[in-house]
Amino acid sequence: MELSALQDQVKLKVGRNILLLQQIERQLKFIVAHSAISGDQSTLLPNLERKKTSVGKRTLGMVSRDFINGPLAQTSPDEFSGFHISYKFEYELSEQAIDQLESLIVERNKLVHHFLEEVDFDSTISLEEAADSLDASKETILNVSENLSQYVHALIESRKTSYEALAEHVKNL
Repeated sequence: MELSALQDQVKLKVGRNILLLQQIERQLKFIVAHSAISGDQSTLLPNLERKKTSVGKRTLGMVSRDFINGPLAQTSPDEFSGFHISYKFEYELSEQAIDQLESLIVERNKLVHHFLEEVDFDSTISLEEAADSLDASKETILNVSENLSQYVHALIESRKTSYEALAEHVKNL
């Protein structure tokens, strides 16, 4: 393959992988922000919005650690104004899932911060090796994303079921 075409191919693969990593970051932020919610009728939604804003500012590495450590329970107030609701979505991660996520963070940092240092864009061999490495990383990224999608869907379904049960309970009061 011509050098300039190979250079373009590697650049496209870098961009593709970065976009896929951003998708993982969004999935993790959703899980971390929504896995533990607490408040009364006046504070529940503002608490959620504050948490989403706070989590939204965290880096992929930071939010990955939050996800690995599990949902953080919010403290309950000493006084209640009306009802108080607390929701916590708990999950377990296998050692393999943790290792895969942690190695993905290392790969991401390498890609974003050191890729240009490690690839000689004037060498066909270096570019071919980089292209192969980026393709292998893509598969890992897609695997992690698929696993996270399962957590996202389970969280959404769990929350939906909990809200339906609460609505039914309130209706029967």
